[in-house]
Amino acid sequence: MYKALIIILLFPFFSFSQDFKFGIELGPSVNFLRGSYQLYYTYKPEPTIKYFAGLNFEYQFTENFSLKTRLIFENKGGLISYKSIDGFDSSQGNVTRNFTYEYISIPILIKYKLGKQKRFYLTSGFSLGYLLQRRLRINYFDQYQSELIYSTCNTKKIDFGILMGFGWDIQISKKINFTLELNNNLGLIDTSNLETYGEGDIKSNSSQLLFGFSYQFGKSK
Repeated sequence: MYKALIIILLFPFFSFSQDFKFGIELGPSVNFLRGSYQLYYTYKPEPTIKYFAGLNFEYQFTENFSLKTRLIFENKGGLISYKSIDGFDSSQGNVTRNFTYEYISIPILIKYKLGKQKRFYLTSGFSLGYLLQRRLRINYFDQYQSELIYSTCNTKKIDFGILMGFGWDIQISKKINFTLELNNNLGLIDTSNLETYGEGDIKSNSSQLLFGFSYQFGKSK
């Protein structure tokens, strides 16, 4: 499977370099978890700020359509909080859990350019992520105590989601472009190996603000 993904990424470069763009992308992302956490309580998810960075590859095959792929390192996750109750039903204070999932991800997208100038565009496709590490920071009782845990045993290795976005291409020179894009990656896979409340699941959601620079090989259509 991984060999096939590498071939998909490199195929445009070797076969269609005359209409090919290569560049870098990075930016912040707003992330939260959807679903139920653990067996004994539910939670209200809260957003948390993460980041991503990587490479992008784009092949333009018609005047308006192009195939765009990325190879990125990204952090997903979310924040949950709840009140800790002792054996006498008395509140001991708030507990927060900040989850960070480190992924190597490969989005594969179709890009459609809008308008006569073709500077604005829409993207749609999917993203496949492979988990490298999971970090969990627990703050007990309004940060009176804290704990940092590194573990992947309770998390599935693969995450898969549907990605849609809207962006703006700005031509800096004949060969160099700057990109500004807002997209959302809606996770579709239950990422937890643990039993969850009400036989629920835990899925990811990530909204990215992307800044990118790319170099174009050949003429733009």
